[in-house]
Amino acid sequence: QVKVGDLTAVGHGSNKKLAKRAAAENMLEFMGVSLLSKEEGSSLKVRL
Repeated sequence: QVKVGDLTAVGHGSNKKLAKRAAAENMLEFMGVSLLSKEEGSSLKVRL
């Protein structure tokens, strides 16, 4: 689960680390931040 102000996003994964990452990605997507796909071979670093 990730909270930003009044917004909350949840994520699911096979372990806690993956669930946290999924929640963060869901929040970024909801906020309109474009994520690069893993197939493109690039990592994404976002600073808000």
